[in-house]
Amino acid sequence: MAIFESTIFENLSGTVGNVTSYKLKDKQVARAKIFSRKDAKTLQQLKQRTRMKTISLFKHHLTPILPSGFCTSSRKDASNRFLALNMGKVEVDDELNVTIDPLQLAISDGPLALPVIEAEIDHAGHRIIFQWKKQPLMPYMYKNDCLHGAIYETQMGRSRKVILGTRAEAGETTWELPKDWDSHHLVIYGFATTADGQKSSPTLGVLKSEE
Repeated sequence: MAIFESTIFENLSGTVGNVTSYKLKDKQVARAKIFSRKDAKTLQQLKQRTRMKTISLFKHHLTPILPSGFCTSSRKDASNRFLALNMGKVEVDDELNVTIDPLQLAISDGPLALPVIEAEIDHAGHRIIFQWKKQPLMPYMYKNDCLHGAIYETQMGRSRKVILGTRAEAGETTWELPKDWDSHHLVIYGFATTADGQKSSPTLGVLKSEE
């Protein structure tokens, strides 16, 4: 609401658009109407909201990894890039049932070539065994590129990143799972970054152990 003195609007009363003007004692008053926006719920809108809700949950779970994968110090920037790359990977049918393969999610993106990373889950030992291969020097593939493994525990919605080695030589390492993680509900990814962390590769979907 606005109270003002103006010869232009003196004695003006009535409504124009969403503004109503009237006299209050010796003052001219203008009041804007507040319209309540109806929450339209067409099928397409409901599908889009379901996609956003689904992919936002994955984003929340994978947030600790995303800044490294997208080579940024900003979690907000990393989150926005994750949403842009993965929104289309959520399929929603007319009954609003969701289909998505977590192994296909992009947690990194950039011009570098994909690394060659493999993983094996030792359920009895509650650990993951990572192996990676030496790669020849080629465009977008440098010997000192850093190789990363990423582990997503889907039941608890937690994720961790593991630095593995470089492209210059093959290697193997073992990563012990946190005690409260379920080894039967893991998704494992891999990606590479330049040594200075300024460029990344797309995401390699390595293994999914979900039952």
